[in-house]
Amino acid sequence: MHLAPHNTSLPAIRPLLLCGLIASLYACGGSSGSDDTSGGGGGVVAQPAITLAGAVLIDQAVRNAAVCVDLNANAVCDTTEPGAALTGADGKFSITYQPADAAATAAFNQAPVIARVTPDSVDAADPDSKATAKAFQLSAPAGKAGQINPLTTLVQTGIAGGMTREAAEAAVARQLGIPAAKIYDYQSDAASSSAVLPDTARTAAKVTAYALELGAPLQVTAPGAAAVASDQLGFLNYAGADNYVARERKSDGVLQADGYARQIETRTGKTSGLASAPEALFPSVTLTSSGWTRCDTAVPRLTTLGNPARTLVCNQSTAFLGFTLKTLDVGGKSMAEAVTALRAGDATLEAQAIRHDRSIEMDPAVLGTASFPAGAQVRTVVSVQLNRSPLLINNTATDRFGFPNLDIMIANRPASAVNLSTPATVRATTIGAAGLIDASHVLRVAFVNATTAQFYRCESTAPAYTDLGNCVAHSQSAFTISTVNGVRLLNFANFPGKTFAQGVTRGYTEYDGNVFGFREPAAIADEGQAVSYSVRLNGTAWNAMKTALGIN
Repeated sequence: MHLAPHNTSLPAIRPLLLCGLIASLYACGGSSGSDDTSGGGGGVVAQPAITLAGAVLIDQAVRNAAVCVDLNANAVCDTTEPGAALTGADGKFSITYQPADAAATAAFNQAPVIARVTPDSVDAADPDSKATAKAFQLSAPAGKAGQINPLTTLVQTGIAGGMTREAAEAAVARQLGIPAAKIYDYQSDAASSSAVLPDTARTAAKVTAYALELGAPLQVTAPGAAAVASDQLGFLNYAGADNYVARERKSDGVLQADGYARQIETRTGKTSGLASAPEALFPSVTLTSSGWTRCDTAVPRLTTLGNPARTLVCNQSTAFLGFTLKTLDVGGKSMAEAVTALRAGDATLEAQAIRHDRSIEMDPAVLGTASFPAGAQVRTVVSVQLNRSPLLINNTATDRFGFPNLDIMIANRPASAVNLSTPATVRATTIGAAGLIDASHVLRVAFVNATTAQFYRCESTAPAYTDLGNCVAHSQSAFTISTVNGVRLLNFANFPGKTFAQGVTRGYTEYDGNVFGFREPAAIADEGQAVSYSVRLNGTAWNAMKTALGIN
């Protein structure tokens, strides 16, 4: 997978490259040359030549990367600094340096190492494609050049910010949720596949490389750093002051002992002028390690600090790595114009076919001539989902059936009792929540016996699909009942609506003393599907816009 496709015909991500493992790790070299000797008459002591060797890697070895030792610490490979020939297919480099004196030896040994990756560079994971569309630099701390990779670049970022190497390593590991030892050798981690984006240091390195390619500012948060509170609009769907839903996310920025800060999502809204009930604002429940969980304000999101950072959602049922690409000041700007641009998205990411999760659904014209105040900002964030989305009951108000458990539901919906003569009898003798099979037909279910289900196809009208007509028998499927995280689930072996629903399957479960229909999202088909971005208002901007919309 490439997390950043420079070929816009491919919704993949460069340079998050897919395939294979690198078999060897090259250690930072020692020195070679003759022993120190003294010149006659007490002259300068001759210094032995120093050889520094290692490899440049992102997913695997990177070819055509230029490497140098950054003696003057300006993060640039100057022509006067010792460098190596471009790396070969194995990513290896070797630099031999002849210091003039002991001070030059010390300076060389204490200097970081830089690797320049350009559009001419190629990662061995995808040798038929370029590693990046835009040049960027990797780096490694002094004494740790055996592998120059995106994670060592983060460590060097922390060191440049005043941290010791050990502190920077610990901070990077905590920030990304990886073992510190993996920073310098993650090639043993499983490679990505077409269906799995592993939650590993290798994936974290690819996400960091993508951030570097896009020009995102890296940040490593030192242990004990002062808390920085945050506030942002998560999502707004606004049809008017009497019909809207808003989600706001706030954090005090205080790191807990586990390295995460808590972020609380609050939701407000109205329907036909009446305040929405909590169950309407948080309509779904998610299958987590604690069973079915309504992830409302009582269940915080957890996020590490820094850039990139790690986020855990809904009792850690879904994990993300993400980074802030840019933050724009919109103070004094027209709200309508800024929201129009926000909804249009980021041109660079749109060109790469990265999915845009819009944070605002509304007509910007309703904002009139209002302007944002000083301190208002818009932030663009890229997110990479690390695991399959969990099972969920989409709406606990509408997906509920009048049965206390699955066994009673099966016993009361026998296929032998189904009468297809009228829609009313079909509705009374089958069960719904099985979704669509095409744009004009819904699925209903009855049970042949304790292991086999019968599906029926009924005409129905978009968008509500509440009516039934012309029902016919469709197909049969075996089903099983299992227990997962303390929850009983009825799953079909061959769910017929899966193709039309883009891989989403349906089943039935028990929750809150009733039977409900549940949904199982499709597995990620390729790594490009795991990547999305959003553009969001900060708290200052959102509070001002609430006033302009009359929803304070």
